[in-house]
Parts: sequence; structure tokens; C-alpha cells
Amino acid sequence: MKKFIVVILIVALWGGLFYQLIGKENRQLNTISQLSALSYKEWLKTSYKNTLKKQVDALIKKHHYNGTVYVTYHNETLIDKSYGFKDAAQTEPFDKNSMYLIGSSQKLITGIITKQLVDSGKIDVNAPVQNYVTNFIYPDIKIKDLILHRSGLVKFKNRNSNHGLDASIDEINQYGLGNVPIGSFLYNDANYIVLAKVIENVTGKTYKQNVEQRIFKKFHLKESAFFDDIKLKPYFVKGLKFINNTWQISEARGLDKFYGAGNIYMSPKDMGVLLNDLMQYKVLNKNQLDSISTPIIFNTDSAYRYGMYLKNGYYRTRGYFFGTDFVCLFNHHKVVVIATNKKIDKEIYNNEKLAREIFKLLK
Repeated sequence: MKKFIVVILIVALWGGLFYQLIGKENRQLNTISQLSALSYKEWLKTSYKNTLKKQVDALIKKHHYNGTVYVTYHNETLIDKSYGFKDAAQTEPFDKNSMYLIGSSQKLITGIITKQLVDSGKIDVNAPVQNYVTNFIYPDIKIKDLILHRSGLVKFKNRNSNHGLDASIDEINQYGLGNVPIGSFLYNDANYIVLAKVIENVTGKTYKQNVEQRIFKKFHLKESAFFDDIKLKPYFVKGLKFINNTWQISEARGLDKFYGAGNIYMSPKDMGVLLNDLMQYKVLNKNQLDSISTPIIFNTDSAYRYGMYLKNGYYRTRGYFFGTDFVCLFNHHKVVVIATNKKIDKEIYNNEKLAREIFKLLK
């Protein structure tokens, strides 16, 4: 009987050890299986990204694009590459830090700061501009009219020889209202130039200081600068125009008159980073960004507000100025920024067409 009990104990002991060994092996196999699945997913992701890169690259080369392209896809950089040459003689390739005049895309930066000040209670969109710029002589124009480009002001053309933001306000006062009535859309640099002055007066800081502190420094944009930045000026790309069958430099003049509307240089990468941060609610919170997208906030169906257009499934901002074209398309999943300094007027449409084709490639 004792021997029988001993045998049972030995069998039980070996059985337990065998069960533990089998269980351990199964757990190891499960772990390996899980790791393999994760590795496979990563491989698929990497493979898909590489395919997209090749497709985008082929598309850019098909368009014979001369400039820089920056693309983020699901919060990761997919493309950051330059193609062609930056000089009129076509001998000097773009460098890694090439910065372009962003033109009217700067209005988005002005719009972001304006929105921040609106939501902090420092600006009332329904208030007359005169409440914030006392020497502005048109009492019927409200802040929201500037934001929506429906002020009725004559289009700004930098007619005067005086310099600086205050000189621009004087010129806007001087040339006054045009043929388009207040309340009707007319795209006009004057609106965002006046907003730049509003920003100065309500913050007690220059427009430039506001942009540098609220945008450049806060979001670590080191390839972004105003037109008069001596340190970064060597990286500024000069615009080119095709005249008499040759490429010639299009000198940017009078940029000191375009605060708020078009005197900043940026690399497409910096703009792409800013737009991606904007879409990830790091620049404006979700409620702020959502309110921009809601037409009822201004009781209008205008597709333009705060420096960007609302399109079907994405946002758009674009600037072409002094031979440079800067196109940005973006939503919560993808950002496409393309910039070129070669402008043939009849082919300007093709730049945005390329941006849209890249955008559509990213599913």
C-alpha cells in the first residue's frame, strides 16, 4: 500500500512538472506569436509608407516640379525633399534649410493669433475695428469683417513710399472703401494688415513679437523668420519669373508694408509642422478649431475665415508673391506643403493641382 501511494505521488509530481513545462512553452509561443503579429503590422506600415514615398516622388518628377515638398501622414513625416535648383542660372541646388516667402499663407498665422485673442476675451469679433485701432476711420467695419474679407476696403497695393505697419494703415485709410459693399466677400491683404495692428494694440507688443513668441518659439520653428532677419536671410529663396524665355529674379520689395499678410519666410517643413500641430489641437484646442469650422459662428456660409479656406474634407491656405508659390492642404491625418520659386503665370494652377494629387494619394 505504501509503495502504491509513493508511485501515485511520483506520477503526480511528474505530471505537475510536465504541465508547467507545457504551459510555459505555450505562453512562450503565444508571446512569440504576438511579437510576430506586431512585427508584421510594423512591416506592413513601413512597406506602405515606402510605396507612398515612391508614388509621391514619381508624381513630383512627372510634373517636373522645381521646389520643396513636405508631407506628413498620420502624424509622421513622409516626405521632406527638394527638387531642382533655386537660382535663375539653374546651377545651385536647394539646400536643406531653404526658406520661401509664404505670402498670403501668413494670414493663417495672423488668424491663429487673432483667434487666441478672441477666445481670451481681448478681441470681440462683433466690435468695430475703431475700438482697437482708434485712427481707423471707418466706423461700420467690424473685426469679423476683416477675418472674413468682407470689409469693403479698396484692395491694398502698397501705393505709398512710407514704410512700416502704421504707414500701411494710413494708406488703407486714404484709399478707403471700394465698389464691393461691406458684408460682401473680396479677398484683400488690407484686412489682415489691419488685424496685425489690432493684435499690436490689444497685446502691447509688436506683431512681430507676437508671432515670434506665440508661433516660432512655442512650436520650435527654427526655419521661420520675418523678411528682415539678418541671421536667416542666407536661406531665403529668391522668387523667379519667366520673362522673354529666361528665368529672372523677382525682387521682393516693400515687404515692411505687409505685416499680417505676407512678409514671413518659412521652410515647408516648418509650415508642415505648424499645420500638423494645429490639426492635433496643440495650437488651438478642439473647441477653438471646431468653432472656426462652424459657419453659424459668423452667420455666414463663407468658406474663408481666420486665414484659411474650408474645403470638402480638408483646409487650404496658399500664397503666391514675388515669384514664389506656397501651397498648403491639410486635415487631421495628412499635411501637404509644396513651395516653388519658379512661376510661369499661366501654369500657376498646376502647383495646386500637384498638391491635390499628392493629397489624394494619402488614403
